[in-house]
Amino acid sequence: MDTKRLFVGSIPPTFSNRSLKQMFTQFGKITAVAIEKHRYTGASKGFGYVTFATSRAAQKAINNMDQKELEGKKMLVTFAKTYR
Repeated sequence: MDTKRLFVGSIPPTFSNRSLKQMFTQFGKITAVAIEKHRYTGASKGFGYVTFATSRAAQKAINNMDQKELEGKKMLVTFAKTYR
């Protein structure tokens, strides 16, 4: 498990990579942000990934953002699972 990369679920469809990054920047330096998009329509799938420079910043983001309400839905913020 990568302790710097977070899975963020229940992202509003209006969110962009930029808005997701702005929301998480307060916890530390971010090295990558990606909201997953539908292959054919380009619409948001409602989840994405935020990668921090340090594990400490990632843990801080989880502690503060998991289950936080955003546009009427509770976000799921946890360490991203890696499949090999």
